[in-house]
Amino acid sequence: MSSLNAIKSSSVWPPSQFLTAKEEPRARNVLDEAHKKVGTPYLYGGNTDDGIDCSHFVHQVYNAAGIQYPYLPTSADWKK
Repeated sequence: MSSLNAIKSSSVWPPSQFLTAKEEPRARNVLDEAHKKVGTPYLYGGNTDDGIDCSHFVHQVYNAAGIQYPYLPTSADWKK
């Protein structure tokens, strides 16, 4: 996990080399929201800052960035 905490914004910028001018602000918002989650532990079926799984991570990051992204249940949800 310490290697994730060492990721710097400069390591993924500038995205403009891959994105159009219209796409870049949206990508920046998604990555900014994802960076806020660095350090959150993985937890199977988790959906809080105490622990989160992959599908909840994607759902929360995109929605926080203002992009409607439906949550797709995982097998962890079916076991609850």
